[in-house]
Amino acid sequence: MNVPTSIKTNKVAAQVVKTTAITENHYENISNSVSTFNQLLANISNKLGLSKAIYQK
Repeated sequence: MNVPTSIKTNKVAAQVVKTTAITENHYENISNSVSTFNQLLANISNKLGLSKAIYQK
């Protein structure tokens, strides 16, 4: 069956948008995890009296 190019293009464009949204969501989740981890390190360091320079490098 011959599918018109416009339909193929729309399907590809929709898949790109979907994949981009999923990728952005994953990066946001990773970023939030890293931020939480950095906050955890900062709290532990403060409780131990360590310099911020140690974990910010």
